Amino acid sequence: MKKNPTKPMVYFLVFFLILLFIFIYFDKPKESEDEPLFEDFEIYNGYRIYDKEMGNLTLYTVEAFDSDDYRYLMTFRYLPNELLDIDVEEGIVDKVLYVDDTKEKYKTKIYISVNPNMDGQEAFSIFSLAQILWVGTPGHEGLYKIPTQTAFSMDYEGDDHPIKNCDDANSEIGVILVDYGDMKIFSNNYCVILQGNNLEELRMVNERLGYMLLGVI
Repeated sequence: MKKNPTKPMVYFLVFFLILLFIFIYFDKPKESEDEPLFEDFEIYNGYRIYDKEMGNLTLYTVEAFDSDDYRYLMTFRYLPNELLDIDVEEGIVDKVLYVDDTKEKYKTKIYISVNPNMDGQEAFSIFSLAQILWVGTPGHEGLYKIPTQTAFSMDYEGDDHPIKNCDDANSEIGVILVDYGDMKIFSNNYCVILQGNNLEELRMVNERLGYMLLGVI
């Protein structure tokens, strides 16, 4: 049965507005990698992770620099060591980013595609992953500078987002499919699949891959 996509669409809109704010506000030339931005942080695998209290919620912000030495702050709900038990296929980061095994060329575009039957919060679980891949703002094109777009994985009675699934993935165009299933990260040919049974698990697999793309894990 087709599902009304109104709620996921609202969350996707909010998602991009938040992304725009993050990249405009935090995308600054680095002054010194030795100077922390805030007092409360810990070091994990060479990366500074800042703690931030938001009411009863603790968020973790990772500091990363792109190839042009611009600083980006990426927000997560979990610490890296809380996600290490998730089943992840070996070499999955290379499948997300690169055209082939030589790792000389990035994908020309990536779609992050969610099941349209997910509710708004489940669809929004892609935030931690998309903030890393998102192209950013003109002049500050993000960490990997790969054009990235959200999509739905099947018909959803709408036309604001494309429909993309694993059949659309190839060496140049990447598809990251976010769907229900046993919690794990794996691939099907050129398609990378993130699975979780509920909101918490969907957040965890997205953040696990996000940390891996940053090199934190």
